[in-house]
Amino acid sequence: MTENNNLIPINLLFKDSDRVFIALSPDGKWISYLSKFNNSINIYIQNLATMESKNLTSSTNNIFEYYWVDNSIIYFLDKDGSYNNKIYHITLDKKITSFDIPNNSKLLKIIDNENILIENNQRDKNIYDVYKLNIKSSNLELISKNRGDIYYRIVDLNNKIRVAFTRDGFKRTLLYRETESSNWIDLEAGNYLENIFPLAFKYGEKNIIYVSSNVGRDKRAYYEYHLDEKRLGKLIFENDIVDISYDDIFSKLIFSEKRKKLVGVYYILDKKEYFYFDEERKYIQESIDKKLPNKINSINFNKNEDMAIIVSYNDHSPREYYIYDKTKDELRELFSSAPWLKKYKFAEVKPITFTTRDNIKINGYLTLPIGKKKNLPLVVFPHGGPWWRDYQTFSKTVQFLANRGFAVLQMNFRFSRGFGKKLFKLGFKERGRKMQEDIRDGALWAIKEGIANPEKIGFLGSSYGGYAALMATIKDPDFYKASVSLFGTALNLTTYLDFFPAIKESQYLFIGDPIKDKELLVENSPLLNCDKVKIPLLFVQGENDFRVYPKEREEFINLLKNNKGFEYIVKKDEGHGFRKEENQLELYNKIESFLKKYICS
Repeated sequence: MTENNNLIPINLLFKDSDRVFIALSPDGKWISYLSKFNNSINIYIQNLATMESKNLTSSTNNIFEYYWVDNSIIYFLDKDGSYNNKIYHITLDKKITSFDIPNNSKLLKIIDNENILIENNQRDKNIYDVYKLNIKSSNLELISKNRGDIYYRIVDLNNKIRVAFTRDGFKRTLLYRETESSNWIDLEAGNYLENIFPLAFKYGEKNIIYVSSNVGRDKRAYYEYHLDEKRLGKLIFENDIVDISYDDIFSKLIFSEKRKKLVGVYYILDKKEYFYFDEERKYIQESIDKKLPNKINSINFNKNEDMAIIVSYNDHSPREYYIYDKTKDELRELFSSAPWLKKYKFAEVKPITFTTRDNIKINGYLTLPIGKKKNLPLVVFPHGGPWWRDYQTFSKTVQFLANRGFAVLQMNFRFSRGFGKKLFKLGFKERGRKMQEDIRDGALWAIKEGIANPEKIGFLGSSYGGYAALMATIKDPDFYKASVSLFGTALNLTTYLDFFPAIKESQYLFIGDPIKDKELLVENSPLLNCDKVKIPLLFVQGENDFRVYPKEREEFINLLKNNKGFEYIVKKDEGHGFRKEENQLELYNKIESFLKKYICS
């Protein structure tokens, strides 16, 4: 490969940002963020008038979740790795209150300056009840007991729990009650594939909520729903290409709490898009977009909606943060998430489509090394999940590969979420089969277009993508030259199903029935087909990954350790993904040398 004058050092590209999870205080006078203090992630605050920063917490355990409540902060901490988050309250002068609440707690809603609603499983570790916690008096009150199958609920405008959503195997049901003392009424019976999911109550209405529904349609859309009449109402927003979903990741309702109205939605096509019903918010978005052109600009207002944090980025530039003064219509730059990368150029991520061998249209994303277009070594990089999706955003892994001279192809193969029921259902019982073929068909498209060199095709994937990377060595050793499996799950599909006791019916449908489909599961289990691995494989795992049985991981390594080109990394202090910076640096140095040796030589 030719000399790269824009080579980005791995220790800079994968260096942890020194500020993450930025938030604005309700009064707009402070920002907060997470950063390291004494080698643990802690909460910092910065005065926007003086720009002076200080650590607010001094925890020896990492903090990953926090929220402003008036001019103080609550945060959640898992001290012993048990996945039981405890709640703490800290004032700006560092007075800390801890709440001795058993088991795990999750924030449901901030009611006012003193009271929050939390979900907690102290009564039964498998289900969550709703409690009201006073963060000043420490008083805890049970206000909504779980009947046993509720896994999601929304709070009405008077802070009452009157709408819920149940999960019972494959079944999903929308519930309603007139008051918190009333019995629950089933409104809509659905299933995993087709249901009406509650989002929020409509301002000014006691019995109208917003929902995401795909009942009677392929793609989800936002509607009003009339609780007292048990029916869908006005269509709020839809898109012909993607689901308008309920996850707050790929789509979300945008409200003005100050003006008490729905102002817009965001959703992801190839990248994040905004649609506004409200002219004021539309004007603000357009004004900011003009000031920060060719960027995705996310607006997060304070309580009075006169100040906002702007998160600005695109697929070829890391995140930058600004403070926006609505009264003056002015932006002030705060900081970059990675200022040490500003001198480097990054590759653009372009949307593409291709057609599979069975005539299914798949959308994906192609990233080319800067200044190169043809006959390139190619790495296919399918997403995890597999009920996830790829889109145009800044990815360190994608940029690393492109910077090293590889074309990178991502694709939303069948079973990817967000593209309607039809594409999702086409992936049923297709792990290792048609889902795997979709990935290869994407690479064949790149070869046909002259982008990829057919003798230099590699595979890299994480989580489900890590499973697919293993299956690539088994199903397509004549096509791929080498494969990298990061945190691959489902080494043995016949035992992998045991990870999902609460939703086993749906997993039998998605993956296969352990009795009826045993032959299918065996055929597509990497551990049970190690004898078919014929190409170099880099196998990476965290020893604490609860999605992988340790005995199966050890057996897989033992069966392959004498294979030519087999290398592995297992970190004792990591789980499903490497969090520690030093482990990430070691990993990507290994990936670089591995791909260079087996793909580019």
